Amino acid sequence: MACLSSARASPSCPSATTSTSWIAAMASSSAAATCLFHYAVCNPATKEWVMLPDANWAIEENRTACLCFDPAISSHFHVLEYVEEEDDSYVTLVTGVEIYSSETGLWTLHENGWNDEVVVSLSVNRRSVFLNGFLHSVTPADEIVAVDMEGKKWRKIPMPDPDGDIGIIHQTQGRLCAFNIDPNDIFKLSIWLLEDYDTDNWILKHTVSSMKLFGGKKYQLDYDYQVIAVHPECNLIFFVYGWHNTLMAYEMDRKEVRVIRKLGHESCQPYLPYVPMFSEALPNGRWRRRECKQEHIQWCTNKKLHTILDIKGSKDW
Repeated sequence: MACLSSARASPSCPSATTSTSWIAAMASSSAAATCLFHYAVCNPATKEWVMLPDANWAIEENRTACLCFDPAISSHFHVLEYVEEEDDSYVTLVTGVEIYSSETGLWTLHENGWNDEVVVSLSVNRRSVFLNGFLHSVTPADEIVAVDMEGKKWRKIPMPDPDGDIGIIHQTQGRLCAFNIDPNDIFKLSIWLLEDYDTDNWILKHTVSSMKLFGGKKYQLDYDYQVIAVHPECNLIFFVYGWHNTLMAYEMDRKEVRVIRKLGHESCQPYLPYVPMFSEALPNGRWRRRECKQEHIQWCTNKKLHTILDIKGSKDW
């Protein structure tokens, strides 16, 4: 899950974020010296979309929005905005969240419930994860902050290796997973799974050297290559690297690498994983799920939508 970030006083380019089956987009229009933003949520598989009502923004207030949707739980979606403001040291702190529910059609504002100051690290390489009804985001303090969609439950989860560098989170097989770099070997990638969600028990799932991934080359995460997704059902990781933004996959069980295609040097991040779901719009503005006959993963770049892997067949590699 990627996020949208903007401020009232400083217009930003329209961006997009994905969650399973849905895409959120931010459209802007200029009025006098102020740039006004509106959110739209669409289903690319059915080409249906919904324009969201405006949230309660204040002048010069910073907000970062994330789309939260899990068709296994509900056909309704949420959009969560981190409400942020700068302190005296110009550090952007989260003061609360405002959450939109497609079921009620309303935004609700909630004050920060983590009981201390929180900075959320979100960028094209630092995405939030919606899992178990919570939105999870990484902080610079080597921890994950999470909040539920009612703004009632707030929790913190420590990253698996406090000495590791570059914390990135994704999800797979119903679990939270984390990636970091071994401080003793910056070319080794460690993959962790949150085995027990209630006790914050992480297990080291796998380690792999960049020399294994890239044919003997010493590449460093976040500089030479990016982890852009994990397969939702298999132990399969997707990377992008090089001038031509080569998309590749690594199968952890077999320790095999496959080059999928070159996305082209003109393409740029974020690369957003997308699993289509076919649904039908109802007269009351709600959505009804219709089962997808052909399951596959599609890949959104800034210009194209690529079908790259069949979910049912990918377990056989």
